[in-house]
Amino acid sequence: MDSSTWAKLSEELEAKESGGIWLFPKVGETYIRIVPLKGTENDERPAFWIDTVGAWQGKANKRRILLAIVKETPGRTILDEDKNKVVPLIVAPTVVSQVVKVLAAGFDLFGETTGHALKIARTGEGRGTSYRVDASPHPIALPDNVRYLDMDLNQLDAHYRETNGVDATGQVVGVPAESNSAAQTPAPATAVEPDNSW
Repeated sequence: MDSSTWAKLSEELEAKESGGIWLFPKVGETYIRIVPLKGTENDERPAFWIDTVGAWQGKANKRRILLAIVKETPGRTILDEDKNKVVPLIVAPTVVSQVVKVLAAGFDLFGETTGHALKIARTGEGRGTSYRVDASPHPIALPDNVRYLDMDLNQLDAHYRETNGVDATGQVVGVPAESNSAAQTPAPATAVEPDNSW
């Protein structure tokens, strides 16, 4: 194998080791395009998020699962074949609240060619973490052939709780599954140049 083959394998392994199906926005700027569940994009209230609970330091931790295509995020390379794939982001409740404020301000976030992208800027760590959500100034079309998840929001919620040792009532009942424990450990931040096309 030549070095480009090893480089591609390195990227694939890095993507697999950084949280499984879940994406946790790191310190810096994450650029996304919200994608509601297929078939709900024209509903009055498209289904693009759900409340969930995870475990952090042995305590229940309220989170929201947000469905999006991720264009760019610190600490994770988005492989070419994944640039049209819907990913469940695990975010603080304030992120979705800010997304709803962007919608209330009149931005279209769901239109295939008319929807705006979002920038989630995260600063701080632990209890000192804060988020800011801004819409792109111009619409950003969805990529061709969007690859939707094979789970609905309720299934994602149940899977996230299960892998975090949390029961359906939100109580921590066990040790998080090994497959998700790495995702709960913050990775060191890396500087990423923002893509100014957003």
